[in-house]
Amino acid sequence: MPDQSLFTYSRWRHGGWYVHGVRYASGAIGCVSRNYEDRKWRIVCDPRPFEDRPTFKTREEAALAEWRLANEEDPRIDVASFERAGANTRFSYLYRDASNYKQDETVVLAGSLSLAQARAIIEGTDDEDGFVPSAVGLDDLQERAIDGWQAAQDHAFHEITSIALTNDAPTSPLTALDFHSRFLGADWPAAARRVEAEHAGRS
Repeated sequence: MPDQSLFTYSRWRHGGWYVHGVRYASGAIGCVSRNYEDRKWRIVCDPRPFEDRPTFKTREEAALAEWRLANEEDPRIDVASFERAGANTRFSYLYRDASNYKQDETVVLAGSLSLAQARAIIEGTDDEDGFVPSAVGLDDLQERAIDGWQAAQDHAFHEITSIALTNDAPTSPLTALDFHSRFLGADWPAAARRVEAEHAGRS
């Protein structure tokens, strides 16, 4: 358990607080906020769906919870599956629009990632927004909604929900190692601008 006196805070541009003393493996520092309708404290970069995220009474409680989160294995990585050493890699992701309507997808990539490579993919997402599937050879999911892309509701970014090893047959022509390479080399803001410009051009 850390000495909470080691936590210091500075303002975050979106109304929360950076937590100095909380450091993720990616190098990112902690951030907590209560800039929500219910005014409860939350961990800003908590990987769990918003409705499943724990809330806290104080900034200090949220900071301590984030310290614990940063020092644990990311819950989106199925560590047990890596211990079983499946032949292929299962990657699941989610799109959530501004009204919280969701589309999800799971693909099986040929070949197995190492646990370190899975961690690198998790850490390679944009700290605040996520990732853009079409930048790494996967399908963007916005168009799967009944009403397609809606400028007032939609955006480019998706969330990773799980990475696991499996013996299921591949469902994508993309290999796990190629996916890993593309993911670590992606420029997420540029990819997001491209996707949004493409949809703006169709409207």
